[in-house]
Amino acid sequence: LVVTEQGTFTSLSPFYAPSYWTSTDVSRLIFDTLSKIGQDMRPMPWAASSWVPLSPTLVEVQLRKGMKFHDGKPVTAEDVKFSYEEIKKWKVPLYVPALEPLKQVSVVDTHTARIELTHPYAPLYIQTFAQIPIVPKHIWEPVLGEKRVPRPEEWNDPKSLIGSGPFKFAHLRSNEAKLTANDDHFRKPK
Repeated sequence: LVVTEQGTFTSLSPFYAPSYWTSTDVSRLIFDTLSKIGQDMRPMPWAASSWVPLSPTLVEVQLRKGMKFHDGKPVTAEDVKFSYEEIKKWKVPLYVPALEPLKQVSVVDTHTARIELTHPYAPLYIQTFAQIPIVPKHIWEPVLGEKRVPRPEEWNDPKSLIGSGPFKFAHLRSNEAKLTANDDHFRKPK
């Protein structure tokens, strides 16, 4: 399948999302989110197998078991915590409103995270869970910790484009991105 869109991009980094545009559309195929919007326009579990509100400001999320990043390492609650907190910390423009009410993410166990908010937030499942990409902590923590670049959106090393989504990054040339099917994904591309 070859898809064309009007627009340009120079980065597929999950930390590069100035607005909804071509690069965000492509990176959403590489990186999973906790939920997706279903055909009925309601949030449905995606990387999360379920979630349970424990209070108006606390939600427990169960991750889908068996999920792996494209490099074969498992997707864990540590990755969810890292993704949400780092993307909020770096104020990635597209995600600022969705993460504004986030207080913290706690890891209960390998597949369970608790998301605590500063105040009740009605669009949590349809906006925050459906937008925030889950990035591999083992790839991004060294990059952000060593401050190899002033801002993480400037880090465009192809080795950092490891997600858990239905497509794997193959290459980026001028204004062309090539992705390949991730046959190990729970909803592998047909």
